Formats: sequence, C-alpha cells, structure tokens
Amino acid sequence: MEESATRDGPGARLDKKDLRLLHLLDLNAREPLASLAKKVRLSKEGVAYRIRRLEEAGVLRGFGAVIDFSALGYVGGGYMIRLQHCDQAKEDEIVDYFKHMKKTWWVDSRGGDYDLGVAIYARSHHELYDFKLEFMRRYRPHIMKVAPRIYHRMHQYPRTYLSGAAERENARPLVLWNGAEKEHDATDEAILRLVSTRARLPMVEMARCLGLTPAVVKYRLKKMEQAGIILGYRAGLDLKRLGYFWYKVDIYIRDFAKRESIMRYCASLPNVVYMYDAIGDADIEIEVEVKGADQLLSLINSIRSKFSDDIISYDYYLWSYEHKLALVTP
Repeated sequence: MEESATRDGPGARLDKKDLRLLHLLDLNAREPLASLAKKVRLSKEGVAYRIRRLEEAGVLRGFGAVIDFSALGYVGGGYMIRLQHCDQAKEDEIVDYFKHMKKTWWVDSRGGDYDLGVAIYARSHHELYDFKLEFMRRYRPHIMKVAPRIYHRMHQYPRTYLSGAAERENARPLVLWNGAEKEHDATDEAILRLVSTRARLPMVEMARCLGLTPAVVKYRLKKMEQAGIILGYRAGLDLKRLGYFWYKVDIYIRDFAKRESIMRYCASLPNVVYMYDAIGDADIEIEVEVKGADQLLSLINSIRSKFSDDIISYDYYLWSYEHKLALVTP
C-alpha cells in the first residue's frame, strides 16, 4: 500500500494518488474520468471512487467555473473592516449581515489589523461607495475603521504544491478583473450560475437542468470560454482538512522598477496561489497556502533573501474562516 502523503484533518488520510488527483482537478475540474485515470494510473472506477471519497470526507467542496466578472460588467472591490465594542453575539450578527447580502460574494474572518474581509458585486465605484454607506449607517458604533480594496487584476495560480513540486515552472495564471464587459445574455448567465457550482455535470444533465439542448449548452460554454468570460474550471478544496492554512502577505518595496522581477519570483513558488494588482496599500499582494507559520516564514524569507536590497518591509495575516464564497452573479 502506498504511504500516505498527509494525515492532517478529520477524514483526510490521503495518499499520493489522492493528491495527484486533487492537483489535476484544480487544473481542470471538468477533465473526463478517462483522462484523469490515465494520468493517475488508476481505472475510471477507481478515480470515480476516490472523488466520491474525497467529497464525503469534506476535502473536495465542489467544482466550479472560474468566471471573470469584469467580463460581465462588474468591478473588483470590497472592504477590510476592523470591529470595536463587539461581543461574540454582535460580531456574529455583523458576519451574518454580510453573508446574507445579495451583493457580497465573499466574507472571511482574518487576523492582523482588521477582523473581516468582504468582497462585493458592484458595477461601478459609486456602487462600492453606496455599499459602504449602507453598512456604516447600520453598524458605525461597532466599526473602528474601514479600508477599501480596489483590484485591477487578480492572478490565480495552480496549486502546484499538491504534486510535491519544489518550484513552479512556466506558471500560467488565470487572470481575473482583466478587461471590458463582453457580450452575454440571460441564457449565458443561467449557464454560468449552474457551472459556477456544478462544473462536472455531464452536458446532457446540464441541458436538462437548464431546459436547453446539449448542443446549445456546449456552444454557449465554448463561446464564453473563447470570449474570456469563463477562464477555467477548478475544484473547491477544504484547506484545513488538507492540513493547510491560507495567509495574505503584503510586500513594500524600495525600487518600483524591481516590482516585476519580484512578482515573477513569487509566481514561481508553488505555495503562492493568488497575486493582486491593487489600487492602494501594498506594492505587491500575494496569498499563500502553507502548512503553518514555519513554512510561511520560510517562504517570506526566501523572497527577502533574494531581494534583500529591494524590500522595505512586509506584513502578513491569516484568513481564519471563510463564511461565504459565492462565485455566481447575484
């Protein structure tokens, strides 16, 4: 029997084939069983069994399309919020308020100088501002400070660390918030709502759910992929069951001319999963998935060591609990 690669988390007794399968599903959540079986060196039935087992263990949280919401007319933005004068009941109330708002697509508790991160659907910076007015009118006595986050681009990198690679070569990120609105209609949006959470459904089953023909669904998906509305398909993973933690790292640099080379180096590190081009605050923003603080500091030190003359300072914090992730149009 193959030795387990990780035993962290309830129900997460995984071997190398499990991790290889998770890596492949992270690259393309719609990859057919036959193709996965060939790459993992198992039968189709063996792959199907492992996927079911990973879902039952809570490691796999679903399969979704990666949608560039700027192509649907939205801007990338949200707020970091520091709370005050809150007992646990009041904090839970505020979290529930954000969770149940139709405009929010992500709500997460965090460490550091702020307590919450909230991302929203907004079609303009005016809508972003109106969103702030709405929650400030309701909870101003319990909010110490608010920092806006406006994102020009978001780079999503494959979870290469799952395959045990020491370095990520030829990284090709999925780039979100990257362009103008693309032509689409209500049928496209209905398809997007379905594939945002059920990307592995067979085409015939998608068509049945939508009341369309398989040919129409296939054509529409291909058209949205070519237009850059759908950038790819990824597996949703429960990091804690895998024994990983999600950190944000903000880097401040001395010479902005060195920014691109620092970003390229960060992109080569397997545990770097997101990188942002943002308006305001840090010069470079990355997010990493690591097994703990020791691995996080080792990663940061590798960046500092390579660019010791160029980095002024850095900060990091833990995304401690994801309350909401709803990557589908409101």
